[in-house]
Amino acid sequence: MPLGLDRLGLRPVSQCHVERGDRGGVRLIGCEPEADASARSCRACDGVARVRSSWTRRLVHVPVGQRSTHLLVRVRRYECRRCGRRWTDDLARAVPDGDAMTDAAAWRAVADWLAARPESFRDNVQVVAMDAFAGYKRAAARQAPRAAEVLDPFHVVQLAGQKLTKVRCRLRRETAGRRGTRSDPLYRCGRILLKTESPRTDRQREKTDEILADPANGPLRLAHGACKGCPELSVLGRTMKKRMRDILAFFDWDNNANGPTEAINGRLETLRGIALGFTNLGNYVTRSLLHAGGFRQAIQPHLR
Repeated sequence: MPLGLDRLGLRPVSQCHVERGDRGGVRLIGCEPEADASARSCRACDGVARVRSSWTRRLVHVPVGQRSTHLLVRVRRYECRRCGRRWTDDLARAVPDGDAMTDAAAWRAVADWLAARPESFRDNVQVVAMDAFAGYKRAAARQAPRAAEVLDPFHVVQLAGQKLTKVRCRLRRETAGRRGTRSDPLYRCGRILLKTESPRTDRQREKTDEILADPANGPLRLAHGACKGCPELSVLGRTMKKRMRDILAFFDWDNNANGPTEAINGRLETLRGIALGFTNLGNYVTRSLLHAGGFRQAIQPHLR
């Protein structure tokens, strides 16, 4: 299938071209997830679901020539006729991390950036610190094959925290049939569970012990203690086993964590959220400069 949509679990249903910018425009491809009979089967009661509604999710995909490619994926919302449970189409094959960019597009972007650097630059790269995204690993292996690949320790801990959060959310859906709200104990303790023991206050320790002592939260207790017994930890174990060499490489190289890069990215995400909503590019830039202090000398001349 063109563009490898079959590998993403998507089926094209329409396409059109939109002129945008000074390049080749944007190619919009309408897609639907390749859903079989199991997509309509309720995991709670094995009942048959109906399509309650749908919404469109835009994903950035691999460009074709001078044209950008965006996938307009129709995501269906299902509702079980028997128990009323609701869920949506699974897009894990297309966007494993829930991003707005497909796996292939992210890999292509990193590989193209490395390819654009001089050969002397790529030859001098000794260590590539990355998260668990497979696209980064493939791009580094292709453009900097002699560099050591290191899975950043921050992201190893983040992977474990994400699985813990998935267990907590799954338990809430199974018990209440919906997402958590502010009045739900499992929802309120989300950030507390991701903390280690020492930073917790006495009140946070009491809330954690109360949540974990509840017999209904057995899988959450197992995940919190990094023990076996729930499917989310099985996925985490397979990921860590597959990337074991990259994880252990952290101890062979000094100063190989990408903490500074993550700090800069965090500031950029904050800035993007602050300036979000400005459709005028000039206003967007002005708001960004105000937040970053770019106009400080013009507004406060005494600081010069």
